Amino acid sequence: MIKRANSALVVVALLALLSGCASMSVQQCQQANWARIGLTDGQSGVRVTRVDDYVKDCAEAGVQVAVADWTEAYELGLLSYCLPENGFLQGRQGHDYHNVCHNDQFVERYNQGRALYLKEKRIAEIDTQLQQLDNQIAGLGVSDDDKENRKQLWAQRRQLLEERDRLLHSGVTFSISF
Repeated sequence: MIKRANSALVVVALLALLSGCASMSVQQCQQANWARIGLTDGQSGVRVTRVDDYVKDCAEAGVQVAVADWTEAYELGLLSYCLPENGFLQGRQGHDYHNVCHNDQFVERYNQGRALYLKEKRIAEIDTQLQQLDNQIAGLGVSDDDKENRKQLWAQRRQLLEERDRLLHSGVTFSISF
């Protein structure tokens, strides 16, 4: 009896998880302000196809999406999202870009921010690897095998330090203003 109850709980939990993948619940569809949702989606830079998810989810709930209201507001939201300074911020924070801006400056600034994000992410990875190598080196003894391992670990450490140094000193620019 307990096994059957546990199985039923697992099935219910799985169904709840799968239904959680929907973008909107029945209640959200019924109470939706499509213009406000479109504005928020545009300001967030989500894909324009997000409205298709709403249409599908709300159709299952028997609710019709005001696509024109959503689209008009979405376009307004994109005006603030697609600003070049926001492009840099989005890239710098490691956010994905969904090709929604028709603004080369946004894309250029996004790529600059993204490059900085990736560079700092790699430096953090290197720092973690260096700490792991240091721990491995500290744990070695004095046997011949340990001496050989120590030599290899030090070589790996030097390579990581060189990569870290290159990353830290690449793209350094100075700006002086009076």
